[in-house]
Formats: sequence, structure tokens, C-alpha cells
Amino acid sequence: MWSRYRSIILVCCLSSMAAMAQEASPLLTESVAVQLALQHQPTIRAAQAEVGMAQARVDMARANATIQVSGNGLAMVSSMRNSLTVPGVMPQAILQAQNRTSLDLNGIAMYPLYTGGRISYSVRAAQLRAGASEFGVTTTRTQVAAEARLRFSDWRQSLAMLAITQDTVTAQTQTTQVTQQLFDVGKVPRFDVLRAQAALQSAIQQATNAQADVLVAHARFAQALGVPEAMIATLPADEPLPVMPTSILETALARRADLRAAHQNIAAAKVEVSIRKASYCPQLYAMGMVDAVAPADMGKSAGLTVGIVGGIPLIDGGRRRAEVQEATQGVVQAQALSDTLELQVRADVASAMARVKAARQNIETATAQIRAADESYTVAQARYAGGKGTIGELLDAQRTVTEARQDLVAAEAQYRSTLATLYLAMGVDIVEQTTITPGTPAP
Repeated sequence: MWSRYRSIILVCCLSSMAAMAQEASPLLTESVAVQLALQHQPTIRAAQAEVGMAQARVDMARANATIQVSGNGLAMVSSMRNSLTVPGVMPQAILQAQNRTSLDLNGIAMYPLYTGGRISYSVRAAQLRAGASEFGVTTTRTQVAAEARLRFSDWRQSLAMLAITQDTVTAQTQTTQVTQQLFDVGKVPRFDVLRAQAALQSAIQQATNAQADVLVAHARFAQALGVPEAMIATLPADEPLPVMPTSILETALARRADLRAAHQNIAAAKVEVSIRKASYCPQLYAMGMVDAVAPADMGKSAGLTVGIVGGIPLIDGGRRRAEVQEATQGVVQAQALSDTLELQVRADVASAMARVKAARQNIETATAQIRAADESYTVAQARYAGGKGTIGELLDAQRTVTEARQDLVAAEAQYRSTLATLYLAMGVDIVEQTTITPGTPAP
């Protein structure tokens, strides 16, 4: 008996703690939750780092259009004259080793005069890919926002389910008390008391399970926001249901960042073709070199060399032609991927819209079921108190009320979740929501 009442006290304490937290801190809205996720979620920082890396690659490509200077040196003992290259340094130098000991110090400067557009095309391709990576940040933001909405909906649903189970415990406690009083005056058998007590224990267990669901949903919500659980000290606000947005497909085709990135990739692939074709053009560089040599078998010497160097491959076995063909097929592939993605966007939007409309209708159905269940429960209470009904009828009516309320909470959570999926399909992170007026029929 004491364990039963101890469980009741535990549930009541949890309810009181939630109420005090609600009074102490401002309630958390969905839009604020999304803003917190966009500020703190580390996956966005990772996507932003990728943008920084892509911009660095643009700078690397631009560096090829500037003067390149290297300093090189050689100090060694050799039994014959030899030529050695300096690895990993550009411009690359070839140093001369004399027999026995030698010392060679030089500096080389090179500047591109004509590359057939290879360098400028490389810069443009890097810029396009950097732009595509920026769209990657936008895609990550929409995914983070959608996950925050989904987990916020789950957390709100778990709290609402907890409140329902707590109300059920209260109602079942009253039923148990009434049944005990009727048994004391000889109006009902002992079996009714046992049934009522068993139903109360079941309600208490459901409340305990619901509390565990709240803790799990709270942890997952904190993970979606990218913050520790302790930072979420407020409760979700009881917000009206938002309506489905308009111009959905048009918005998706215009704003989906992954689709826009695919268009960037097509442009980058076309530029890559121009880069490959530039290999057919001569490559001309202005060059200057200062050299100081001190071999053991001759006097010290120093000199300066300036001029223009150039080259073009004459016979390469078809390598350049194959490279151009590869890049050309890359354009075809990028276009095909873009077309495939557009079809995916259209399918995502259509399916998300269908689910939102179905979820909206489920809310209307669940609301009607609650009204019917409440009326049946009122009648069952009066019949049992008047000795005309059975304990089974009363408990069934109570269970129907609980299930109807749970169905409504689940339907509203499903509606919010499907809206989050719809926003994701549209490529939207922050939205200006219009709410549904209570009693408005589903579209």
C-alpha cells in the first residue's frame, strides 16, 4: 500500500517541479529553439570550415598567376660531376655537383606569360567550387533546423504525454477512492476495489515510463541544439499549430541549396573542360636566375641568367585528347546529377505536402474522438455511482479518454514533424509562421 502512494507522491512532485520551472523561466518557442541550434550546432562550424578550405584553394589557384621565387643550395662531396634536382620546391632548380667537393647557391624567379588560359580557368573553377561549398553551409543549416524542430516536437510530445498520465493517475485515484467507499457501504463487491487498484497501479507505471521518455527526449533535443542538457532549463511553450506555407514547390526549386550547388558544379565542370583544352597551348614563362658556384677544382664564380622558357607537348599518345573527353563527360555527369536532384526535390515536396495534409486531418479526427470519449466517461461515472454500471465500463471509459488525449497529442506532434520535413524539402531554415485558428477545418 505504501509503495502505491509513494509512486503517486513521486508523480505529483515531478508535476510540481515542472510547474515551478515554467514559472521561473520564460518558455521556449520552436523559433527560439531553431535559432539556438543554428548558433551552437557544431556541424554548421564544420561546414563553414569546408568553405574556408575551398576559399584557400581559390587562393592557391590565384598564386599560380603571380611571380614564383625559390632559393636553392647544394653542398656535397662527389667523385664525378652530376646534376641534382631540389624536390618539393617551386620553381624547381637543377644544381650542378662538381667532382670532389662543391658549393652551389642560386635563386630562381618565374612568371607566367601565356598558359592558354589554364591558370585563369583554374581560378574560376576553384571559385565555383567554393560557391558550391557555401551552399553546403546552407544545406547544413536547413538540416540542423529540421532536426531541432523534430526533436523539439518530440520533447513537447513527451511532456504532454506525461501530463496526460499524471491526470490519469489523479482520475484513477479518485475512482479507487469512490470504489472503496461504495465497497465499505456494501454497494460493490471486493472485486471492484481490486480492479480499481490494479488500474491505478497501471496508471502510475505509465506515468513513470512517461517521465523516462521525457528525459530521453530532452537529451536528444539538447543534442540537436548542440548544447549540454543543463543549458535547457525552460519548458516548451504551448504554441498554436502553424499552417502549411504557400508556393512550396516554387520556393524549393529556387532555394534548395543542394540544387543550387549542383548548378555550380555544372559550371565548374564546364570550366574544367577549358582547363584541359589549355594543355594544347604553349606554356610560356619569364625566368631569371642568379647562381653562385664554388667547386674545389676551379675558382669561385657567379652569374645571372634571364630569358623566356616555354614548351608544348607534341606527341603524347592521345593523353590530352582523353583528358578533354573525361572532362566533357564530367559535364554530362554533373548535368545528370542536377536533373536527378531536381526530380528528388519535386518528390520530397510532394510527399511532405501529402503527409502534412494527412496529419492535419488526423488532428480533427482526434479532437472529435476526445469530445465523444469525455461524454462517455461522464455517463460511465454517473452510472457507476448510481449502481447501474460496472467497474469494467468505468475503467474502459477512463482508458478511452486517456487514449483519445494521447492520440490528439500524437497527431499534433506528427503535424509539427511533417511540417519540419516540409521545411527541409523546401530548403528553409528560418520561417515566418502563421498559426491555425482552433476549430479551422483541415484543407
